[in-house]
Amino acid sequence: MAEINTSEIALKLPLSVDKSGNFVIATTQNQIWADRVRIALGTRLGERVMRPNYGTKIGEALFDTVSATTDIVNKEVYRVFHEQFSLLEITSIDSTFNEISSILTITVIYLLPNKEQVTTEVGIVTVSDTNAPFEEIL
Repeated sequence: MAEINTSEIALKLPLSVDKSGNFVIATTQNQIWADRVRIALGTRLGERVMRPNYGTKIGEALFDTVSATTDIVNKEVYRVFHEQFSLLEITSIDSTFNEISSILTITVIYLLPNKEQVTTEVGIVTVSDTNAPFEEIL
């Protein structure tokens, strides 16, 4: 079995259990930060009771025009990184909306504290007959 660096270990988010009944863990900075970014961008602002400033207003923007939504997504991603992830440096943000599948995909490229570049993608489903509103697609 490979040795795990315990300074880089966290529960994999969203929380899950493997076939053996053990919690799945993230063992690299890349995985740990990507999970944190996905959770923060997929959480509505005010959704967490004890952390009312955690999350984004992206869900509110989903019913706006595509250009307005893109503007809000970019501002919200920068705000979340500034407030929640000050150790990370954003390189670029790309948000695209697929009108057929009703999925907004946000791709964020950023630098970790060790200067490794990471690309994290978050998919957010808009309201449709088969999906709950603002359901995160991983």
